[in-house]
Amino acid sequence: MQTLPWDMQGWHCDGKGNQTHIGIEICEDGLNDANYFNQVYNEAVETFAYLCKTFRLNPMTDILCHCEGHSKGIASNHSDVMHWFPKFGKSMDTFRNDVNAKVNEGTVPQPNVTPNNKIDVKYQVYVSKWLPDVINTTDYAGIYGKPITGLRANTVGSENTAGKLIYRVHTKNGKWLGEITDREKDKSGDNFAGILSKQIDGVMIKGTKVKAKYRVHLINGGWLPWVDGYNENDAVNGYAGKLGQAIDGIQIEVL
Repeated sequence: MQTLPWDMQGWHCDGKGNQTHIGIEICEDGLNDANYFNQVYNEAVETFAYLCKTFRLNPMTDILCHCEGHSKGIASNHSDVMHWFPKFGKSMDTFRNDVNAKVNEGTVPQPNVTPNNKIDVKYQVYVSKWLPDVINTTDYAGIYGKPITGLRANTVGSENTAGKLIYRVHTKNGKWLGEITDREKDKSGDNFAGILSKQIDGVMIKGTKVKAKYRVHLINGGWLPWVDGYNENDAVNGYAGKLGQAIDGIQIEVL
């Protein structure tokens, strides 16, 4: 399953390789089935050959497994794929040679990859520092007990399909601030919503092509109900939050 466009940066190796390499996972079984291994190995060879042809990559120098990325200082410390390939007489050298042979055969058909049509949203908040990005509702952005003072968010995917995310925040004992679109800079040069020295107590979010659904967690409180509106005058469904009460958690998804 293809989860991102080939030319969109993903978080697949926990290092600088995210910025330079496409990440592909070969789904593991119990690591002892030769028929399964040969099937997924050959599918991987075809996929990598297609990518090498498409992006003019050298199979012998541009393909790395995770543990090789670690040895080069561009990935975290994982054994993949050398905990599996040698069980069936394969290595990264044989894999690169097989991909290279496939490339040299001539025309390489596009692999049969099922696209993931779900549109995702990626977001992060500022709590003394920018916390890691969260995707959809796999987690929440924030740290319980620590007020949020900044928000960044964007849809994941092509603009034609995913559109863009528009959002604004209200500062505690302050006012609604101007709109931010995705992580684009506003006229002040900021690519986030908020004033980093001021606590946030309200959030409004909408999409240009998708419907945003979101909620916030109050300090010394709990999670408020999900909302999907975008109206500062609608305290029920127009925004998330209770003005005057700082928030310490945010969750966002798009429909």
